[in-house]
Amino acid sequence: MKKLFMLGFGLLLGFSLLACDYGETRLAQSYVLVEINPEIEFILNDEDEVVSYSALNEDAEGLLEETDIVFEGMDIEDAVEAWLDLAIEAGFLDANREDNVVYLTIVNEDEDHEEALRERVGERARGHMVGRAIGGAVEERGLTMEEFIDEARDLDVSPGLLRMAYAASADGEITLEEALEMEMRELMRIIHEAHDMPNHRQHRRENMPETAPRGRP
Repeated sequence: MKKLFMLGFGLLLGFSLLACDYGETRLAQSYVLVEINPEIEFILNDEDEVVSYSALNEDAEGLLEETDIVFEGMDIEDAVEAWLDLAIEAGFLDANREDNVVYLTIVNEDEDHEEALRERVGERARGHMVGRAIGGAVEERGLTMEEFIDEARDLDVSPGLLRMAYAASADGEITLEEALEMEMRELMRIIHEAHDMPNHRQHRRENMPETAPRGRP
């Protein structure tokens, strides 16, 4: 009887751990960073829906304060379109200019999913800008940041993973070196939980490398 109890307890514990791992997985599958001048990051679940987000600079904070849009639960393509609309209305993307640029950083443990997500989000963003008569480009940030690429290369990690490590270590609970030793899923969990922490955005502004163009509107 005791053996049966122990076996049953072991199975229950195993299922509980699997359920916790599955739930955590659903909450932190992909990382998406959108930089124009207002900068915002999204954490997605395994269905590419937004589970949390955070403004990374004062311009982005201002846009969020002026809207009643709630990004949680939105498909990432819809969330990016909504963010572009806010940027257009505020003048960060200007129909009278041809040099508008939207930078995307997208990270997922599964390289195939990451590439598919990058293509879907990029295509929707480009199409939306065309529809709003905004001339410019949508670019993968990891391919355009020379200094950041050099740092990532020196550390033997991808630019996207390096951005996540900076994000996870910005609040000072862990160092950048410790973050770079963590699994991608753990970094996403830390970032996701940090979105609700007091002073999180201030820490991010102070400790994240400045990457987006400045000066508009």
